[in-house]
Amino acid sequence: MVLVAFVTVVAPRYLLSWDAPSTPVADRAKAVNDIRTTLLQGLAGVALLIGAYFTWRQLDVSRQGQITQRFTAAVEQLAAPARKYGLARSTPSNASPMTRRTTAGRSRRSCAPS
Repeated sequence: MVLVAFVTVVAPRYLLSWDAPSTPVADRAKAVNDIRTTLLQGLAGVALLIGAYFTWRQLDVSRQGQITQRFTAAVEQLAAPARKYGLARSTPSNASPMTRRTTAGRSRRSCAPS
């Protein structure tokens, strides 16, 4: 808040007296307002860049956490006892019962009809 007050009240008058000390009174108010507008836009741009940086950092930390979580889950799965039935199946679990019945009777040696 102090920085915003400084940018809107003190800095424009100081910059105008330093840059153009012989400015007529009629143009002085417009010049101060133009300087104030430019400084506030610059301050808003800096705030935007700071926000973008911290957002990027948070996304990076989240991604690293997700990688760590996946690695931990993989190590836990490796340490778990082996299952009797694996994940691979001859037919998908959402297949109809008729499809499961017809594919279960096929021989693995030959796919051609006899």
